Amino acid sequence: MKNDTTRVLPLTLDGKPEKPIALRAFLFDRQGALLEIADVKNDQASFSTSFRSVRDVRVLIAPADEGNKNIDSIESLNRYKPYEPVFSIGEKGVLQTLPIPQLYWCWWVRKHCRVTGTVKKTFDINGFSEVKTICDVRVHICEVDRISWIIYRIPDYIIDKIRLELIAQPVLVHPIGPDPGPELISEAPQLRTQLLSKKTAPAHGFTAAKSVQSAKAQVPSHLQSQLQNASLSEVRNIIIKNFGILHPIFCLWPWWWPWFYTCTEIAVVTTDLNGRFDVNLDFWDCANDPIDLYFWVEYNIGGVWTTVYHPSIPCHTYWNFACGSDITIWLTDPRVLWGCHNVLDGEVLWVKTVGWNTSVTHIKQIDEWRLPPAYGTTAFVGVPNFNKIGLTDGSYYDSPNTYGDFRRPFGGTINFIIQFGDGFPNNGGMYYRWSYRKLRNALLNPQLTGWSPLTNAIAKGYTYIDGMGHFQSNSIGLGPLTVNGVANLFRIPVANLPGASAPFNVPEAFPHWDQNTVTASFDSRSLSGGDGLYEFKLEVFDSNGNAVALPRNVYQVPDPGTFVPSIDAPNEYLNLSGSNANSYKMNMRIDNNLPLAEIYKVQILQGGIYVDAASDCCGFVKYNLADINNPNLIKITFKAYHPYNFADFWFGIQKGTCYDPGQRAATDAASMVIGNTNGYTRDGFWLYSKTFSPATLLGICLAEEKAAFAEMLTVEPLSTDGTYQAYGTIGTTVAFAIEPI
Repeated sequence: MKNDTTRVLPLTLDGKPEKPIALRAFLFDRQGALLEIADVKNDQASFSTSFRSVRDVRVLIAPADEGNKNIDSIESLNRYKPYEPVFSIGEKGVLQTLPIPQLYWCWWVRKHCRVTGTVKKTFDINGFSEVKTICDVRVHICEVDRISWIIYRIPDYIIDKIRLELIAQPVLVHPIGPDPGPELISEAPQLRTQLLSKKTAPAHGFTAAKSVQSAKAQVPSHLQSQLQNASLSEVRNIIIKNFGILHPIFCLWPWWWPWFYTCTEIAVVTTDLNGRFDVNLDFWDCANDPIDLYFWVEYNIGGVWTTVYHPSIPCHTYWNFACGSDITIWLTDPRVLWGCHNVLDGEVLWVKTVGWNTSVTHIKQIDEWRLPPAYGTTAFVGVPNFNKIGLTDGSYYDSPNTYGDFRRPFGGTINFIIQFGDGFPNNGGMYYRWSYRKLRNALLNPQLTGWSPLTNAIAKGYTYIDGMGHFQSNSIGLGPLTVNGVANLFRIPVANLPGASAPFNVPEAFPHWDQNTVTASFDSRSLSGGDGLYEFKLEVFDSNGNAVALPRNVYQVPDPGTFVPSIDAPNEYLNLSGSNANSYKMNMRIDNNLPLAEIYKVQILQGGIYVDAASDCCGFVKYNLADINNPNLIKITFKAYHPYNFADFWFGIQKGTCYDPGQRAATDAASMVIGNTNGYTRDGFWLYSKTFSPATLLGICLAEEKAAFAEMLTVEPLSTDGTYQAYGTIGTTVAFAIEPI
């Protein structure tokens, strides 16, 4: 409560900084509630809040900054590394305290650091690795506090626990990853040689390696001896002095992290069209101490900012960051899509991908009957020729496929991705429209239908900077529109938003968007003809809604061997009219059927026929020891089904907790659900069966004459939406045991 009594707190520094430091004093009650903020003027702070005893309040001193003018808690001050003086109330209410130690005020020296970098990801586009920069992601930059600052805030019982753990700490195998070591240890290079099996690695794009990959990390014996008899105060000093040696160990023990590594966000930046960011950081640190930085990244997924890169702080901090260095942040999250490409010059229409990972030139456009290739090392037996038309050889995250093996149809929600050159739009090419017709049914028998337009609304998103300097997002609708009575047309977007004409003349500051455009998005299950082979057609219309023929080289597609650069679309992708093209076209097989996985009861041969070996669900299979080597005694059966064979399966039998390579080689199989494999015969109902002797199943447990098993079956549908597997893998597991009668 305020009154006329003013408390004055004289403040001086122990030592003298090179430049004056503006300070601010914060008065809190004992429960941590803020009572008052006072700037330090003429070496003193004045509080008008009354208090009777030093036991009633706490005073914290921190550097004056715009960011702490309106803080409301002690926790809010943490990034400013506040100092809490011990004081008493002297004559006339003056608060008496000793000068602020240099150990504290040196952290209040304002420093600046420029940080530049690029966010990238390596994409697998039909078997070709393409490194793409990622635009419009949020990069959060945090300052990691130095151990010498926070060590004295760690409670004694934690310090004692750390001491005991370090004394007893076993050898730890260090994971391969960036920055296991925070800094070079100039004090004792021989210890680093003894401690770590060194393998230098580039440290995030710095010109010189600043990291050490350690094969193992263990506390040196001389430090263990020192820790044995050290007081808690001495333990703190040992940790500070030898932090470079101990950090590879601390990095591997998560329970230490909250005590040794605090991370305070000091900036958030958004990457530009080239995936770049550039920022000047303001921070407080001792004049002779470089900054330590940690980065994490958010990506906009469906309008929600989602964390896609957030590794552990101890093992992924840029220790002793060299200001002005350029860094590269590599993303691996499969949800991050490729984009942010350079503007194409001229009147070019580059049809790139279905979804974000399937090049249109990796979709088979003509009939081609071929046997499926061998699956791994196991060739298919007795299967029909397989028509590849409309299928892709794409391979997707967590869903393997052999490139060049066109086995995948399309399903789920499908997007067509195009990049328009800056010569569009123009009066002769103002709108586009996608249409489709069915050519054949799911069995590839003729079933020709008329053309139908794709009519789902399309909006193209863009980002802009708001009045507070923050990035925001908005979008512009491309269609569908009706122009001069011609329905279901969509606007061709401009390459650059600034200075664009209506309807692309957005009012926001600094607008931009990805050069890729989702020109169509539709649920393939909604196509009027159901599953089968479809032809999709892309036409261009002028400003009056008339379909126009364009020079054939306007239509571009990815190079099938390298993806980039683009090439003129081959004849099979065009509807030609002399030297012009009336439209672009492509064939795609649509299949939205789900697979099935079932494992049946183990059967045993009795009287020349196979019967269920167990009459109940308990799964015990009893056999006569005289038949232990009969190769036809026990029959294993499972069902791996897809009506048109567009699925892969994996089947395995695990014996107890043992790994038996001989048994697994005999019992396990992986294949497309199209034919026989590894001795399993597939019938017309997709039932796979194979017979075994008890001895083969028992394998390394043969001497015991009994064992327990788990049968595991997964079936993976091959349909793709062009970015991921369209539908989830299904699986089932059952168990059985064999024992002699």
